[in-house]
Amino acid sequence: MATWSFGQSNSNYKPAFLLGLKADIQSAGIANQNNYGQNEMDYGVNFGGGGGVVLTYQMRPRSAMLLEASYQTSGQKYDDTFKFKHFVKDVQFSLLSIPLMYRYQFKEAPGGYSGVGTETKPIWYLQGGVQADKMLSPEIKWRVDGTETDFLQFVLEGGNPNQSIIESQGAPVSDEELFTQWSVSAVAAGGFILYLNSTMRFTLELRGGIGITDINAEQWRLKNNENVYAASRNSFLGLHAGIHFQLTQSQ
Repeated sequence: MATWSFGQSNSNYKPAFLLGLKADIQSAGIANQNNYGQNEMDYGVNFGGGGGVVLTYQMRPRSAMLLEASYQTSGQKYDDTFKFKHFVKDVQFSLLSIPLMYRYQFKEAPGGYSGVGTETKPIWYLQGGVQADKMLSPEIKWRVDGTETDFLQFVLEGGNPNQSIIESQGAPVSDEELFTQWSVSAVAAGGFILYLNSTMRFTLELRGGIGITDINAEQWRLKNNENVYAASRNSFLGLHAGIHFQLTQSQ
């Protein structure tokens, strides 16, 4: 994800661009559930993955800006028993994720590296920034006592303090109506770069993120059964790997 001025002083460094491909696997879910006034439920583990492209602008030997565009899978599973019933809610969706991040590298690349052979010593870095996410094709499955049901039967089962509001609004025509189209998250990562040759880099990092904005559609931001509303936010933590190719020559 980086390129350097090998064998020359920083004062002669020329910025460079790299283009890369990335893939990831992570625990991806929703922090703080919105159950529309129905009892809140126990969380299950949800794994997601994705891949995309990375454009890196190496400004200085230890500083870079990165712009990515990737397709990610996410969701959240809930499973709980209350009101003498067994409730299961499975939320699944995809994201078009566009993070913009700054990276700081703790060391410069090995001096005098000529691209002959392989440099296996990792160069560690930290990075952080913001990420815009567009939600794609959200789908929710609702089950009570093992039988698939619909939104209204699920959230009103056994009583709901928001029943009059929900019945006046009516059930959403599609699951997409329950969510915002776009959201913003804060992201941070730490990892290392391996210099495979003079033009190719490999990166591996641990990256996490938490939503800044609410993913619930404004119409469905209903108070819970304790008369409190809190925003639901995208969240993730996982491993991200990439291979990156230098497009311009530094000097």
